[in-house]
Amino acid sequence: MNKSHKQSPPTKLWNRNFFLLWQGQFVSVFGTSAYFIALGFYILELTGSTAIMGTYYAIVTIPSVILSPFAGVLVDRWNRKTVIVWTDMIRGVTILALGIGVYYGVAEMWHFYLIGTIAGICGAFFRPAIMSAIPDIVPEDKLTNANAANNSTQTLASIFGRSIGGAIYAFMGASLLFIFDGVSYIFSGITEMFITIPQVKHDEKKVRFKEDFLSGLRFLKNEVGLLHLFLFFFIVNVAASIRFILLLPLFERSSELGPMAYGLVMASVAAGALLVSIFLTKVDLPRKYWFPSLFLGVATESTIMVVVFFLNNVPLMMFLMVLRGISFGFVMNILPTTIQSVTPKEMRGKIFGLMGSISGALLPLSYAFGGILADLYSLQLLAVITYVAIMFFVFILYFNKPIKKLFNNEVKDDLSTEEI
Repeated sequence: MNKSHKQSPPTKLWNRNFFLLWQGQFVSVFGTSAYFIALGFYILELTGSTAIMGTYYAIVTIPSVILSPFAGVLVDRWNRKTVIVWTDMIRGVTILALGIGVYYGVAEMWHFYLIGTIAGICGAFFRPAIMSAIPDIVPEDKLTNANAANNSTQTLASIFGRSIGGAIYAFMGASLLFIFDGVSYIFSGITEMFITIPQVKHDEKKVRFKEDFLSGLRFLKNEVGLLHLFLFFFIVNVAASIRFILLLPLFERSSELGPMAYGLVMASVAAGALLVSIFLTKVDLPRKYWFPSLFLGVATESTIMVVVFFLNNVPLMMFLMVLRGISFGFVMNILPTTIQSVTPKEMRGKIFGLMGSISGALLPLSYAFGGILADLYSLQLLAVITYVAIMFFVFILYFNKPIKKLFNNEVKDDLSTEEI
């Protein structure tokens, strides 16, 4: 049996535990944002193939997709602080080793696959651990603000990481960015050691892993609106992932763009998302506005993205990407808050794990497929096709009654696994 720590409920948002979590993620996301700017361009430079780049993203995503639902079950059973610390430390050490290998010119493509796979496995445990821990270290009435502040961490760090990352890659190469990312993860892991996260108190009887896993599936099956929401983002993620693969070669192939412009444009997305996150840390968005904001956010973000593929003016692209970031920011703040609000605390790890697996089930195929298509067809044509697909399902989202009902109701936190 897991015992709960004797700890008073938090009374303010910016308490010691939440601040440590916040600043730890800021540092690691900053390093990762710079790392990913370098990673895509370095693989294209190393191999000269968009298909290989897409295949890389596909292979390193597979472990995370497969492990996410099981990782969620284990996160609910394990010490969440331990999971958070160790997954950051492991990623830090392995990525640091990769950076050193690139610096000395001994890193080969299989090293990237190996390190990427390890990072994916760690991420499968890290994400549900973070998302299930946040509601327990902030006041209940500040959950929306906490998610907004958490997202502001990532978006602010992304602004600096992507802006600086593109410039450093253009002038100094990839190895320095890889090394910095490894160090940032290690720093984050060290600071997270000082966080106190209350543990979920389970029943006296021992529940087998299979039963624990199936309880999450039963909960999701019974919450039809939540299931439909997961399926919607599963389909949208497939089209958006293909589009993601297409964006980098758009900059790589244009003499007027390049890695520095790519970093600035991607930083603009983060800037827009940051504005939303700051807004939501100060303003409690009424629940009745959650669904309209989600619907408009997905539709607007997709429309802006397809327009960007037909431009080569960096300032205009940056402006549009700020608007895209604002739209995307509402989606990324509202979605986890909705899931947290309707999910009992003893189920959160399982549900966020299942969400990661369902939404990412076809990501590996999408990355590989997108990379291959980018070598064969016009990037603009492919962008239009993915846009039409996304907008079709956005239309379905608007008329989906179970999802609308989900946004207007809450599942009580004291609902037990047996009742589910």
